[in-house]
Formats: sequence, C-alpha cells, structure tokens
Amino acid sequence: MENNELIFRVMVTSSELLKREIEDYNNFFKTDFEIINIIEDEVPFCDIKVKRYKISDIFDLGFCLARLEQNLREKGEINW
Repeated sequence: MENNELIFRVMVTSSELLKREIEDYNNFFKTDFEIINIIEDEVPFCDIKVKRYKISDIFDLGFCLARLEQNLREKGEINW
C-alpha cells in the first residue's frame, strides 16, 4: 500500500453513486478514498483524496463504479 497522499479529479455521472461505491470499496479493500470536493457544472466532477491505496485501486474503483451504474440501468433504477 502506498502511504503518499494523492488528490485527483474525476468526471462522474452522479456524485451520489460515487459516494456509495467509495464506501463499499473502502470497506471491502481497506482503502481510504474520500470525496473532498464536488463541482456541479454542466458535467459533474469530484476531487478525491486517498492515502491507503495501490495504484490499481484507482482503476478498480472506476471499474466498480461503472459496473454499479450498469447494474442499476439493467434494473431500471437509473435511465442515463
């Protein structure tokens, strides 16, 4: 695990879904991703801070978020 603090910005479709996935991901993988800023513009962005992570966790978190969104689409819970 890295111990260097990293802050990065991501474009999201829903900051609420990202919050939900971060909580699940942190609990399962023992990371500490945290949304520190939400920018609601034409396209929403979130600034994320993390200290306990592997580089692969950044990709994996994004993949898990995309999978969550797809599952919700298939269930008809979201339509975007």
